[in-house]
Amino acid sequence: MLLFRELLKQETDVAEVCAQIKSNMSLHARLQMLHFLFGISRSDSHVHEKEVAMIERIARYLGIREGDFLSLKAMFYKDAGAAYRILETDQQATDEELKKAYRKMALKYHPDKLAHLGEEFQKSAKEKFQKLNAAYETIKKERGLK
Repeated sequence: MLLFRELLKQETDVAEVCAQIKSNMSLHARLQMLHFLFGISRSDSHVHEKEVAMIERIARYLGIREGDFLSLKAMFYKDAGAAYRILETDQQATDEELKKAYRKMALKYHPDKLAHLGEEFQKSAKEKFQKLNAAYETIKKERGLK
């Protein structure tokens, strides 16, 4: 948390740091790192635009697709379309497209992908996976699907 706040205060070469991280971490680990950053930004119950902008900048430097970034962001900042963004889809998606999107995201965010990184990563990955499942359940309930 302190490191993230220091990044916001200092003129750190974020691109250089992210390049090193990108070359040494898998995509799944980088996605998990963004998940941590969003959690940190929300930890004081006040989300500042500068924090979100910094996380978005970090995501770009880490080679994270915009859809992945928006999906993670939607897990922390709720609005009417958050469940759809978590699944990287929209309200116009068919039920079959929705199911396919859920399966794709379930593979991407499954906690087993981070088993080698330790207990704290596993705990956070499980939380992220639960949010994915909750988003899918919300949409299924909204649409009357089983």
